[in-house]
Amino acid sequence: MAERILLIRALVESARELATEQTPLTKVLSAIRTAIFNGDIANGKVLLTSIEAGGTTTFALPAGHTPLEVMALVQEAIDWCYQFSDPNNPPKNARRIRRLRGSFGFAIPQ
Repeated sequence: MAERILLIRALVESARELATEQTPLTKVLSAIRTAIFNGDIANGKVLLTSIEAGGTTTFALPAGHTPLEVMALVQEAIDWCYQFSDPNNPPKNARRIRRLRGSFGFAIPQ
């Protein structure tokens, strides 16, 4: 579980480096997800086209994970970003897990 959370955070940080003003973070993550879903993978890398300066950007898939697992991680990363007021600039130190706190303040009558 902890490894998955670290992978999601690493994925968001890697995508943040690819993000620009014209292509915000959530669009980069969506482009990665779409490219994996469409099978646009060459030698373990996803090619993302960029309108900016006519170049292309590559995103390498992590070793040891199938493309479907990476696609699920990307979707979790997108969902994680959208829980914040500015999804294209999520805080770097945000917690992924919100723990439940038990309370015995209300008793059920029998």
